[in-house]
Amino acid sequence: MNPSKDNLPDESMFGTMQINAKQYGAVKHNVDRFSSGKYAVAGLLYLFRREASIQLLTIFSLIGITIAIWLRISLIEFVLFFISLGMVWITEAVNTAIESVVDLASPQIHPLAKVAKDVASAATFISVCISSVVTILLIFPPLFERLF
Repeated sequence: MNPSKDNLPDESMFGTMQINAKQYGAVKHNVDRFSSGKYAVAGLLYLFRREASIQLLTIFSLIGITIAIWLRISLIEFVLFFISLGMVWITEAVNTAIESVVDLASPQIHPLAKVAKDVASAATFISVCISSVVTILLIFPPLFERLF
């Protein structure tokens, strides 16, 4: 059965913004900003408790920030370092969310579920690589200068 032309989504550049997602999705529970913040903190607590990668990232983040402060790197260098570190945190959180949604939508093993999980994991890997390069460029020169 072919869908009628009226039921197809608008494929233009502005078509997506015409869709009212509330018509199709689950009812949202966070009706105010406080609730939104509460759910964000709940998500963060979940990451800390259940994700070994976030626990390890917390340790590396604290070590890196401590070294950056000890080296007294410039404010701009610290901001760049902090942004690169934040990028890893964000991609790790999004990766966890994508994995959870894929597990919900596809409890059985499926090739497309694997693609979604692997690509989300690749995003985290890319952000870790970029953050590592930024850390090496910003932290290692003053560290070697101070140590040697």
